Amino acid sequence: MESLGAGHRRADARGAAAHDRQTTVNALPHVPLAAQPCGPLRTVADVEAFEILPLAQRLPCTTTYAVLAHAAGLFGDRDALLSLRDATGDLVDRISFCALFARVTQAANLFHALGANSDDGIAFLLPNLIDTHVVLWGAQAAGIVCPINPFLAADQIASIADAAQARILVVESPSRDPGMWEKIAGVSRLLPSLRAVVLVGSTPEEVARLQPDISVPVILLEQAERYSSDGLDSGRQIDAQDVAAYFHTGGTTGVPKLACLTHGNLSCMAWLLGAGTTAAAGESIFCGLPLFHVNGAMITGLSPFLYGQTVVLLTPRGYRDPAIVPSLWKLVERFRPYALSAVPTVYAALVNVDPAGNDIGSLRHAISGAAPLPPEVLRRFEALTGVAIAEGYGLTESSCVTTGNPLEGEKRAGSVGIRLAYTGLRISRDGGRTEMPAGETGSVLLSGPHIFKGYRESATPPLNAEGWFDTGDLGRLDEDGYLWLTGRAKDIIIRGGHNIDPATIEDALAQHPDVMLAAAIGRPDRYAGELPVAVVTLKPNASPTPQSLLDHARATISERAAVPVEISIIAQMPMTAVGKIYKLPLRHRAIEAAFRQALSEAGIAAEVHAEEVPGRGAVASVRVDAADSEAAIALLAEFSVAHRVLVYDLEEGT
Repeated sequence: MESLGAGHRRADARGAAAHDRQTTVNALPHVPLAAQPCGPLRTVADVEAFEILPLAQRLPCTTTYAVLAHAAGLFGDRDALLSLRDATGDLVDRISFCALFARVTQAANLFHALGANSDDGIAFLLPNLIDTHVVLWGAQAAGIVCPINPFLAADQIASIADAAQARILVVESPSRDPGMWEKIAGVSRLLPSLRAVVLVGSTPEEVARLQPDISVPVILLEQAERYSSDGLDSGRQIDAQDVAAYFHTGGTTGVPKLACLTHGNLSCMAWLLGAGTTAAAGESIFCGLPLFHVNGAMITGLSPFLYGQTVVLLTPRGYRDPAIVPSLWKLVERFRPYALSAVPTVYAALVNVDPAGNDIGSLRHAISGAAPLPPEVLRRFEALTGVAIAEGYGLTESSCVTTGNPLEGEKRAGSVGIRLAYTGLRISRDGGRTEMPAGETGSVLLSGPHIFKGYRESATPPLNAEGWFDTGDLGRLDEDGYLWLTGRAKDIIIRGGHNIDPATIEDALAQHPDVMLAAAIGRPDRYAGELPVAVVTLKPNASPTPQSLLDHARATISERAAVPVEISIIAQMPMTAVGKIYKLPLRHRAIEAAFRQALSEAGIAAEVHAEEVPGRGAVASVRVDAADSEAAIALLAEFSVAHRVLVYDLEEGT
């Protein structure tokens, strides 16, 4: 069933008439023939052979606006987007490639009329909607888009929008999200650059009621329909080196870091993601990850558009919608996707939903990123569905993906795969001057046409003197070029794919009058990957309880995901020789505590010891009775921490 209700009309009916849209496409400069998958790239040798032809001779487009024009010209009235209103899949909004490009052009012209120039920020806080894509790409054609996580606290939103010098803020109607408007009204007063607030899914009556709350004009996104879809009114000729987007690199840092991604970065990534696959135009892919993140915007956005594939938006809330995971296999049968992209916590939930009775034969690929995938989840998902999960690795700073287990080739559990074509990958201990041999651990360094232009807040070039970007991660390459991550030099805690800066927790605890020192680390968790925990030392004669410290943390840390689940008080903080907090033993203790707790809850007595192993990072050694060994092995496989189970006989003591 297709619903065409008010505010959710078939999007093709919006904007210019069909002949006007076609005129728009025909008037564009010549674009190359359709981007076509080149056939499977299964090994590094395949990648190297593919790279013989210069990249410039392969890329069909060098700006995001050209990608959409390209797709409109080639795929016309085919569906670009299907948007499910709920998890039943009965109410669906849709828009064609041609209509999407027309609406993106109109949105760009609206933003230009509101005063946005090519170097101005246009921020949005929106769920996953067709309108979100219109704003995401239209803002890049007019200025520089700044997607913001709407779940952040108001002061964080204001900080990010201010850093982007946002002239326009696009938000959802309060009728759909009542709590958002109060937050936005407060944010708007903290943005001196702001010139307008644009509402999605609203009405003129609601705008009139809300206008007194805001000192700048409040208008409807639907007003874009008054503007031309024949081209950019600004006359702008977008260059590949123009900044297209500011993506914030983490929602929990005290000071936002905005990664500047160019049109060339994003259009190249869109092409790279589809090169080397067998997916064809007309196939569909599920989108459940948020569009304020590069994963959602690229893997399940611009890249499928370039290749003529249909993106199915799994309700406005995506995987956050509690009805989606229980309904996913029914939706697979109904909408026939060839792939889905998710984070480990989603897969951990999906392995508990039996697909029996649903035809999921269309699903060939499952992509995972953002956090390590527990081996047991990988095993159970493949056993349940017959689909092997392909883990990948990427960063906001690399426009999304840099390595991935080949979709059409060998997938190695625990590895994040081989490098993408035209991507430099080096393991080094001296900034890239020399490369470590296979099996040796070092810093993970990257280069390539999709590496960002730098941080907006910093004049420091993103590449070092050797031409490499240091990811801050540690890893090793095996003999076949598969990357294995062994640690994170940046100490970021990854909770269910959500990046948490330990400094957010540490700074909050340091404000407590009784705390001397604080350190935050990630404790392994079978579901979330990691959970934030903290340890503190106290000032002389201080005697707070762990619960009082937790209460303080909840009151002072604005992002709920960053609130530690546990705070421990210790007598002495481990320190380095130069007086810095030494977190390695704290991580080992956290691993030991997590393993002991899980084993104890399962009724398994065990001795646990964690230590660093060259080339592997932290490894936990677990001694259990022979009678408990199989149960212990199955249980610990649900963690993403390297471990080994040692069997001994309680009666013999060996």
